[in-house]
Amino acid sequence: MKKFLSFPVIFAVLMTAFAFTSCSDDDANISVIINNGQNGTTFAEGAPIIGVVTSDNRVNEIIIERQDGNLWQPYRTIARTNFQANGIHESEGHNLALMITGVTAGTFNIQAVDNSGNRSNRVEFTVGEQAPAIDWSTGRSTITANGTYAFRRAGGQEGTLVVTDLGLTSVRVQLGSHAAVTLSQDGHSWLMTTGLSSNQADAIASAGNILLAKRANAAEIVDYRGTTAGAGGQITGAQTVVFVRIGN
Repeated sequence: MKKFLSFPVIFAVLMTAFAFTSCSDDDANISVIINNGQNGTTFAEGAPIIGVVTSDNRVNEIIIERQDGNLWQPYRTIARTNFQANGIHESEGHNLALMITGVTAGTFNIQAVDNSGNRSNRVEFTVGEQAPAIDWSTGRSTITANGTYAFRRAGGQEGTLVVTDLGLTSVRVQLGSHAAVTLSQDGHSWLMTTGLSSNQADAIASAGNILLAKRANAAEIVDYRGTTAGAGGQITGAQTVVFVRIGN
């Protein structure tokens, strides 16, 4: 079985490294090191994110961002009052020992901020295996086969969709973690952003929440263009949606 260093040993090694990398006395030092115990910054999904923060001043918050394409998006900001609940403990002086849990798979960066507003370096780390990036340029506004799809609405919502039993008159659809529903041209043929099915009148009355529709008399799912009557045409207030197949 593969053996891993204990956290006290890792922490001692990291603190030794800080002793040789800290700033001069003229500057307020605040620095972060992330290390999985094997001189790396990749962690298994479910494993704690291990590291240390050294600071001349009291640390007020830890900021974690997640990579989304070319952008970094806010993921978690941990205020000082919540340090202990998130696996962050003061060790000596203002230094912190990090054992942050509950970080999902992805690529992240982490930064510390002290009570004077000084910010540390940003350190990038990875949790789990990254799924391949979705090429949204290949997306289409229709689905004509069973499978698992990623979707993106013009209104900003993204998610996954599982399509089964796609036929001329009905289809089973599951939005994310919601329960699967049946869309039928004889009744509830619309899927809303809540994961629930809807009839045409109620869907149009809440057009901003329309995700897709089962096209009548066709083994096809469409975004806002489909109607129970099978006629095309934009529905005022609905958002365009693109679908990219990502699995069977």
